[in-house]
Formats: sequence, structure tokens, C-alpha cells
Amino acid sequence: MEFERLVYAIIRKIWLVVLLALVGGVAAGSLSVATAQPVYQTETTLFVMKRSSSMLSGEAITYNDIALSRELIKDFSQILLSARVIEPAVREVGIEGVTSADVSVATGIRLIEESNVMSIVITWPDATEAVNIANAVGRSFASVIGSLTNDTNSVGIIDEARVAYSVPPGHAKMVIFGIMAGLLLSLAYIYVREIFDSTIRSAKEIERGLELKVIGIIPEYNIS
Repeated sequence: MEFERLVYAIIRKIWLVVLLALVGGVAAGSLSVATAQPVYQTETTLFVMKRSSSMLSGEAITYNDIALSRELIKDFSQILLSARVIEPAVREVGIEGVTSADVSVATGIRLIEESNVMSIVITWPDATEAVNIANAVGRSFASVIGSLTNDTNSVGIIDEARVAYSVPPGHAKMVIFGIMAGLLLSLAYIYVREIFDSTIRSAKEIERGLELKVIGIIPEYNIS
């Protein structure tokens, strides 16, 4: 099918494209509102400092100590979602029906650029449980890192989670998704319809189909 013919077909059916886009957006938005559940987010803030032998002997912290800690914080963050960290946290909070997989999915990491600070971010459907999980994961993480590095002071908790804040639902994303789905559906319908439409709509199509030269076209007039 010629691109030009497809473009003309879309222009002729632009009302359908607009209609299905609107219907898709409204339907997706309505579904999002109807099925939306409250979600809360909170975080526990940690400080990471790998103590060198000079620090252990009482000397002042050097830039190399800080730089080393900033590199280690990236490695430490990979340990956060490990079973060794998550499973003790799940046992500590003791929420019935909650598994390690649930907590892993709900756990995120926020690294503060050019600093030794990181945050454990928990997104959860219950505000109180979110706070308890964030603090439990923070304590478990600090304990695991301490045992791995033989330094119980390498990770410290700056601020424990206290309040979980409501996270705005993503209704806008669902509306955009619905609009895009409506557009794709309308374009697919127009494309398929044009494939099976044998109507000749231009002199060029006559010349290509019959391999004849069109020498004239009789215009259509309404004679009253």
C-alpha cells in the first residue's frame, strides 16, 4: 500500500482516530481511579564510612577515606536486596502474609550524589507497616554490612523512618497509555481496511493498475 494513500485514509477517518483516542484515555483513566489503592512511602537514612587502619589508630579522616567509602556505598547498596538482609527484616516486622519477595519489591535505594549518605526507600500500602519495614531493613542492613566488613561502625543510621507519606497515584500515565492504545487501534483499523478496499481513488492508481495512460478526467457535478 502506498504511503500517500494511507495518509489520505487517515485524514478521511481523522474523526475515528480522535474518537478512539478519547475513548481510550477516558476508559484507562476511569479504570485507574476505580482500581487505585493508597500507597505510602518512607525512608531510613544511613551513613556509610569504611574506617581505614589510620582511623582505627586515632588519626583524622582523610580524603582517601571518604573517597573509598563513596565507592563502597555502591557495592553495599547491591547487598541491600539480598536475602541475608531482607529475611531478618521480614521476621522482625512479623506482618502476616508478607514474604521476603514482597519486601524486596517494595524496597528502593536512593544514593545522595557525592556523599556517603544513602536512603532505604519503602513503598507500601499501609503507612505504619511502611515505617516498620524501613527501619527493620535499615537495622538488618547495618548488621549484615558490619558482619561482612568486621566493622560494626561502617554503617550507621542517621534518621529512622517516622512518617510515611501518601504517594500520588499514576492516573496521568494510565490516561496517556489509554490515548496511545486508542490511536494505535484506530490506525490499525484504517490500515487493514485500506488493504481490502479496492476503490480507485486517483488517476495514478488507474495507471498503475491497468498500465494505461490517463488522458483526461471527467469532473463530477451536481446538476439541479
